[in-house]
Amino acid sequence: MVKKVVLTAVLALSVSSGVFADDWTGRLFNIKSGPTTQNGVLFVDLGYIFQYLAMGGFGLGAGWEQKINKNWTWLINGSFGLYSHDYGIAKYDAFEVGGEVNGRYYFFGSAVDKLFFNFGLGFTYASWTYKFDEDGRDDKTYGWGALTIPLYVGWKFIIGPGFVAELDLGYRVGVGLFKPSSIYGSDNPGFGGLLYGLRLGWAF
Repeated sequence: MVKKVVLTAVLALSVSSGVFADDWTGRLFNIKSGPTTQNGVLFVDLGYIFQYLAMGGFGLGAGWEQKINKNWTWLINGSFGLYSHDYGIAKYDAFEVGGEVNGRYYFFGSAVDKLFFNFGLGFTYASWTYKFDEDGRDDKTYGWGALTIPLYVGWKFIIGPGFVAELDLGYRVGVGLFKPSSIYGSDNPGFGGLLYGLRLGWAF
C-alpha cells in the first residue's frame, strides 16, 4: 500500500514538473507566431528615468497594456518629472506631467510579445517657475500645454513565466495648445522629438 502511494506521488510529481518545465521553456524559447497566454503587462518606463536624470532631476513613467486579440492591444501610460536649471542671473524649477492612450498592432499575431507598431494620442503639461532673487518676490511661473502623438516600433520579450523587457524607437509629435509669450516663457519645452523607451515589467 505504502509502495503504491509513493509510486503514485512520484509519478504525479514527475508529470507536473515536466509540464511546468515545458511551459516555462516554451514561453522562453518560443519562436512560433501565436497568441500568448498573458493578457496584460504592467510596466515601468526607464527611458523617463534616464531622461530626467540627464537633466539633473527625477522622473518616472509607468503604464498598463491590455490584449484585445492576437494582433491588437491598447496601452495607457503616464509620466512626471522634476528638474531645474541655473542661468546665473536667474534659475528655474520645472515640473512636467503627461499621459497617453495608445493602440498597438503585433505583426506576428503574438500580442503581448515580439514586434509591434504603436500609435497614440496624449497631453503633456509643463510648469516652469523662474526665480530672480532669494526672497521670491520676483518669481514668475509659466505654463505650457501640448497634444502629443507618439509613433514608434518596438520589440517585447517575455522571459520565463512573465518578466517583460521592451525596447522601442520612434518619434513623438508635439502640437502646442498654449504657451506663454515672454523673454523666458518663449523657451518652448521639448514636447516632440526622438522617442525611445526601455520598459521593464511583468505580464499576467
